[in-house]
Amino acid sequence: MNKSTLCILMTLCFTLQFGISQKYRDKPGYLVNLTGDTLEGKIKIDRNYSDKVEFKERNKSDFSSYSATQIHSFYVEDHLYYQSVDISFDNEIRTLFLRQIVDGQVSIFQEKADSESNYVLIDQDGKKLYLSKNDRIENGNYIVDTDYVGLIKNFLKACPKTRSLKNIQYSKKEIAKVIMDYNECIKPNYKNNYLLKDEKIKVSVGPMIGLYSYDLRGSGIQAPFRYFESSGTIPMFGVTFSLSKGKFSLLTGINYMQFTSEFQHVFSITTIDIGHEVKFIEVPLTLKYRFTNKRVSPFVYGGIQIGKETSSMSSQYRVELGTVQIDEEYNTMYDHMIGTEVGVGLSIKTNFVKELMLSFGYCSKSFILSPSEDISTNGYTMKLTTLF
Repeated sequence: MNKSTLCILMTLCFTLQFGISQKYRDKPGYLVNLTGDTLEGKIKIDRNYSDKVEFKERNKSDFSSYSATQIHSFYVEDHLYYQSVDISFDNEIRTLFLRQIVDGQVSIFQEKADSESNYVLIDQDGKKLYLSKNDRIENGNYIVDTDYVGLIKNFLKACPKTRSLKNIQYSKKEIAKVIMDYNECIKPNYKNNYLLKDEKIKVSVGPMIGLYSYDLRGSGIQAPFRYFESSGTIPMFGVTFSLSKGKFSLLTGINYMQFTSEFQHVFSITTIDIGHEVKFIEVPLTLKYRFTNKRVSPFVYGGIQIGKETSSMSSQYRVELGTVQIDEEYNTMYDHMIGTEVGVGLSIKTNFVKELMLSFGYCSKSFILSPSEDISTNGYTMKLTTLF
């Protein structure tokens, strides 16, 4: 694969990512103003609609910005409902957009779109309950905060079933189930809508660039070859495809890299030094686990790679016999490559891309020459992946 081909592939890759990023900048939705009128159009994507939303009405060319005090609510495709809610901060009332989870006799709102740390419960009379979970360390001991359980039971004490609850898991789905059971208990025929659809598999794609620091060794090399080794740091790049649901992701794609290696062939009066330039592509199959759903989160990953040489490999050798030196080039072929990789990383979700992943891993690859011969590399990788 020559330099011009690599440049074309990189250009196509970044053109693809630009097109995808433009496609996902906005989504269909509607806005409800303070007079109750519904306006349909498109809404710019934001991971945290806290105090404003960018909305473009149908048949209009420009987006306009609306604060939480200017509209009542809005909806974004994929079942994202937001409503203006007054919240008290240090004896000061602020109006923010909160994501609505349940609409009923008692409704639930989530304070942050990508965190489960704060919720607001509001009944039909406007009474509010603020929920937060603040685990802490006191005197060297880790204290799990369960105060929210008593607050929920007291707020919903009108229903005997709710009063008898002993434990409530602090999560969107668990709190939503408790509220919906309460709504059914108090007013069976009243509205009681769960506004979060089941989580679907999300598809993302984007470029990957990185470095691979390796040590290469040969094993089972047939006599009279004595060793086969090389080491160094090489660039790597590719395209990554991600299928994610919740905290788990399945990553695959196509990666390209190349490295050089050397081995020595020794006769009684002749020494041959042979160098190889190996170019290959690999298809990884990796499972990633993100520890939290917050915007910034650590993750771990592990998986396998299957690869193949991209073209015939050019080799050069030099024969020393007295003062005679001979330089030649010839082609040879590897069969295939298999490998494994494990590592850790940091994931960042932004308003411009779905996810940025910086990862550090340990990798082992084996190039199969024959049933008895293989060349293995062990080393470390550092990769930056951008998903759209």
